[in-house]
Amino acid sequence: MARYPGARWRPLKENATQVHITPTQVILHSQGDGSGSLYAFFQTGSNLESHFWIGPDGEVEQYLDTTVRADANLDANVRAISIETAGLGAVDKREWNDAQVASIVDLILWCHDTHGIPIRRCPTWSAPGIGYHVMFGSPGPWTPVAKSCPGTARIRQFPTILALAASGGSDMPITDNDAAKIATAVWARFTVKDSSDNPTTLSSTLSQILIASQTGIPGAPATDSDAAKIATAVWTRFTIKDEAGLPTTLSSTLSQILVAAQLKAPVTLTPDQVSALASELDIFPALPDVVSGT
Repeated sequence: MARYPGARWRPLKENATQVHITPTQVILHSQGDGSGSLYAFFQTGSNLESHFWIGPDGEVEQYLDTTVRADANLDANVRAISIETAGLGAVDKREWNDAQVASIVDLILWCHDTHGIPIRRCPTWSAPGIGYHVMFGSPGPWTPVAKSCPGTARIRQFPTILALAASGGSDMPITDNDAAKIATAVWARFTVKDSSDNPTTLSSTLSQILIASQTGIPGAPATDSDAAKIATAVWTRFTIKDEAGLPTTLSSTLSQILVAAQLKAPVTLTPDQVSALASELDIFPALPDVVSGT
């Protein structure tokens, strides 16, 4: 039997009648604009069902053993664990709240530990990993109808979910080599014009500026009076919440990453910092996979 210890166990009748599976995927869903338990609906009002439901306060209900087939994923039913989540209002506008994100991450980690499901974006519709309902089209192999489940706002959160799960839901230590790769990946998203008016990346200039400003090491081009302004403009594009819940820039994080990489010092990113980097860079696979392959 495979039951998540953090869930309230509410078995549906299908738990005793449907075939057994070996799960290799987790697929995230939303119940539209609803926010109440789906137990009664699945038990008496639908011939489809999911393994789990996560409520608005992060509470978790489990309806089927994860080795029993659920029928919410069309062609993936033979291999997928399905997680429904309370909608909290307009389906395309309401994000998962903090309590839901924490519960989703914990549940993904349990699926990884219990069933060996890799914490990565599913590379194809049938390959092991983590996904969301319309990831491969709508209609598509996971849904027979047009829809946006789990909603556009929540799809934008998907990289954050993966990054947090990949970090174990806690602070994530990274090597100096990985830190340098993350910094390079960030800067490569921004371009300026060179002296011949051709696009060029900011990575070289920002490396010089940041090392010079944080460590006092000479390197920032003295004749480039706009360099600091460019660096500031880049950094202010990346925002996270501080301990008081107020917006703050990621400039200190980028400083920490690059300086530590240059000085061979350890770096530890908080979950918020990992999430912000993943979200802003549109990182869909787990963050360690990205930096190791950069």
